[in-house]
Amino acid sequence: MLRISSLHPLSAKELIEMKKRTKIVLGALAIILIFGMSSITYIVFSLGSFINPQQQQQEQQQQQFSLDQYVFYEALSNFRKSQIIQNGLTVVTMNHKTGCCQDSITFLESLPQIFQNQVAVEILEGDKNELQASSLRGTFKGGVENKNEILETVCLAILDAPPDCGIILIGGSNST
Repeated sequence: MLRISSLHPLSAKELIEMKKRTKIVLGALAIILIFGMSSITYIVFSLGSFINPQQQQQEQQQQQFSLDQYVFYEALSNFRKSQIIQNGLTVVTMNHKTGCCQDSITFLESLPQIFQNQVAVEILEGDKNELQASSLRGTFKGGVENKNEILETVCLAILDAPPDCGIILIGGSNST
């Protein structure tokens, strides 16, 4: 008859310690495997941007939308207006009779600088004097007679209005 002790020259204490070592080694291997797999995943996704740079370029363009110019003297297409508005800007359209409102036109031309390029201005000749500001907030109509009327309309529409708009909208400004 074979005895167990003759097959395993190790004592019971040594066998228990060996099991502990095995657990530690298996735990270490599991951690190494997890870190290795996450590294491989990172590399695969990083290479994806090198493989498809056109998609990455499109995403960057969507994040950094800007116009070459912010004042237009011809009517923008509905598609272009929609594109500008969807990117968070406000389109201010002024229709004016020939020879009218030169001070208002000059002021409108400065709106992109005043509102830090959040506004695209469309200045068109027409048969009536009117102002319209369109943004993601909606469309607002106003007059073109003075700066306050223009600013009030723009302040209602602009998404990231400066603090001065609050003063204008509550009627605290007397300047023209």
